[in-house]
Amino acid sequence: MSPEQLALFWVGAVVADDVGHLARHPILARSPPVWVVGREPLRSLYTRWLAGLLEGPVAPLDDELSEAASALGALAVVLVSIDPGRQSHRSTVTEPAP
Repeated sequence: MSPEQLALFWVGAVVADDVGHLARHPILARSPPVWVVGREPLRSLYTRWLAGLLEGPVAPLDDELSEAASALGALAVVLVSIDPGRQSHRSTVTEPAP
């Protein structure tokens, strides 16, 4: 294998292992919708591979929303910790999602 092929193999192996762990996580056991964020091409890899392992819908978010997703998720966690009655599968902070 060339160094480039070896690097691509390594990236693929790491992502496949990570996707496998994510797909087995208890939070995804009820097949909730999954929105994938991050930079390309990893976002596309995670989306495609998670969609092949999960029963629920899996979709990538666009670049702009992907960039803001961590902050929006952190805000949702803070809001739930302040007002536990706010817990639900849908967050007013992150809705609507594509």
